[in-house]
Amino acid sequence: MSVEYQSWPPQVTTDADGRYTLLNTAPTAGQKLIAEKAGYSQPCRVPVVPTSSAHDIHVVSNDTLSTAGLPASFPIVPPVLEGMVFEQTPAGQQPIAGASIILDFTGGMGWAPSARTTTDPQGRYMLCNVEDSTGLGLSALVAKEGYARAFVDVTVRPPGNFDIEPKRR
Repeated sequence: MSVEYQSWPPQVTTDADGRYTLLNTAPTAGQKLIAEKAGYSQPCRVPVVPTSSAHDIHVVSNDTLSTAGLPASFPIVPPVLEGMVFEQTPAGQQPIAGASIILDFTGGMGWAPSARTTTDPQGRYMLCNVEDSTGLGLSALVAKEGYARAFVDVTVRPPGNFDIEPKRR
């Protein structure tokens, strides 16, 4: 749990059932929860609700995301930011599958990842519960082998589509 614009939270490990307990912390508004495990992504930002004693964090394997996309059973919380990562070629727009997208709330400084995902075979991605609660703006770090990593300023606007074109190295 950390404030939205930082990522220096206390760390805990889940038990065999995926449950966790944060000790000696008082949840306040403006905080978030992040789950990290190699090979998994957390596509939805999880803001801390001070009046709630339980906060579920949903993750999905990067293998599932990159081969089949987000499962239909995944709980999606609006507002949603979705789109396609692509490159423009002489043959037209080509999707970039397996690109990593990390939503950041520090205006591109990279201090506060709040949600992350991987593009599917059609280059599509989806991030949810996306709100600029800090007023610092939203940025997405886009990374894929063979392409230059870049922060892209994003805006959530109806219907929330935001396509991204990274540059090839």
